[in-house]
Amino acid sequence: IALKIDSEAVAKILAETGIGLVAIGDNGGAVKNGHIVDLETEVAVDNADIGRLAYLINARTRGYLKKTEVSANTGKMILTGNDLNGYGFQTSNQIPSNLTKGTGTDLSSLIFGNFADLLVGFWGGIDLTVDPYTLAKQGKIAITADQFADVGVRRAESFAVIKDGIVV
Repeated sequence: IALKIDSEAVAKILAETGIGLVAIGDNGGAVKNGHIVDLETEVAVDNADIGRLAYLINARTRGYLKKTEVSANTGKMILTGNDLNGYGFQTSNQIPSNLTKGTGTDLSSLIFGNFADLLVGFWGGIDLTVDPYTLAKQGKIAITADQFADVGVRRAESFAVIKDGIVV
């Protein structure tokens, strides 16, 4: 249930009208340090660079950024420790790594923003229904879990995304 809610929250941010978009190329492109700065700039120019600012990336992006230098021959990587250009980050494989753009495939998204402006509402707790009858002939019990929730973005300007990053 939690993974589904996370997935819906990510999808909501990526589909939200009015968020900042940093496009790398017609067919996607390699994520560079300048693109990371561009994400932060997209949020800042809208006066939304306050609150719980952080990055949300997938595991492929995390690995790539740990191996990619800020600039050539510096030996300083874009991602070090728990810091991505001075901000915290979280890794979630709910962040797409299978996007397409032009002829580019297996492209990744990166999200930067004020996650205090991502609202998740819950109605009630988790409802469990135990059904010992439907699968009784197979010696099984069916259990159904329901959680009623919704996701909303309070202020679209609080987020910026890359949807065409090559991270290999």
